[in-house]
Amino acid sequence: ANGSDETEYIQLLTERNESTASYHYSTALGTGLLPVLDTLKNLQSSGNCPIKIEGVFDGLIGRIFNTISPPNEKLRSNEVSLSQACIEVFKDDYHSLFAYADELKRKLVILGREMGMEIEASSVEIESLFSFDCPPMKECGSSMEESSKEATMAELLANDDERFKQMNKEAWDSGLVLRYIGKIDAATGKVSAGIERVPLNDSFAILDGEAVCVKLITMLSENSAIIMTGPAGNSNSVASAVFSDVVRVARDLGAKDKSQK
Repeated sequence: ANGSDETEYIQLLTERNESTASYHYSTALGTGLLPVLDTLKNLQSSGNCPIKIEGVFDGLIGRIFNTISPPNEKLRSNEVSLSQACIEVFKDDYHSLFAYADELKRKLVILGREMGMEIEASSVEIESLFSFDCPPMKECGSSMEESSKEATMAELLANDDERFKQMNKEAWDSGLVLRYIGKIDAATGKVSAGIERVPLNDSFAILDGEAVCVKLITMLSENSAIIMTGPAGNSNSVASAVFSDVVRVARDLGAKDKSQK
């Protein structure tokens, strides 16, 4: 709901402010156990408002880049192509692979609105991972045999293998790696996501597996970001976040912790 049409979002805020009901949404960003929204709100309450947010918000897309563009020299010797990485990470779930852009837009819209920006999903600039249009899912539907489906997708994805290989080489030659990073800049109003080169010692570069990472640059810490890193939103972390919201609702209703008398 927080990432929906702006008219609906404003209506949601109005109803929330007029109601005594509790409204919590810790799982909205899909960033696992990272307290991104809580940290953002606490910073705003203290007057140290975030002015920029950057992050690797999608654990699966992050894993693809960690695989094809690793910071470790030893891992680089065992080069993995884009098509190999996509198939390894997403298996036969091509719906999720090609839905990454819409999902990332939703997350960036939620964060942008929490920062006080008026933003719609249509204004978010997303750099496509692929040089081809994402195919209709009926071309890779469930009626096809799994082997045929995988072959079809491998052929499409292989179209970009050489392009990514060259991008990787240029990055590595400069002592950098490739990462897919989302950015929100409150000053310029720009919200975007795309492929970027980052130094080997950057927190985005050293992520492992499907980990996510979010950086908050605030009014009082423009040269030193607040960095949160952790596992992506798997079932355990989502359950934990939901339980956290349930506890908050209970507190809103007057419940006390056992330590409180």
